[in-house]
Amino acid sequence: MERSEIKPYIAKRVAKELHDGDVVNLGIGLPTMVPDYLDPSVKLTLQSENGLQLLIRKIRMLHTS
Repeated sequence: MERSEIKPYIAKRVAKELHDGDVVNLGIGLPTMVPDYLDPSVKLTLQSENGLQLLIRKIRMLHTS
C-alpha cells in the first residue's frame, strides 16, 4: 500500500464501524476524513470542537456540487 493510501484506508475502515444512533466525537486530523466515507443511510451525531462542524459541512458541500 502506498503511503498516500493509508489515511483514506483507515478512514474507510472506521466509517464501517459506525451505526445508526451512534454519537461520535471527532478529533482533528484523520477523524475529519471519516464522514467522507459514511454510508448515506447511517444517521448519527458528530460532536466536534468549535468550528470543525462548519468545516465539515463546507467540505461536504464541495463534494456534492
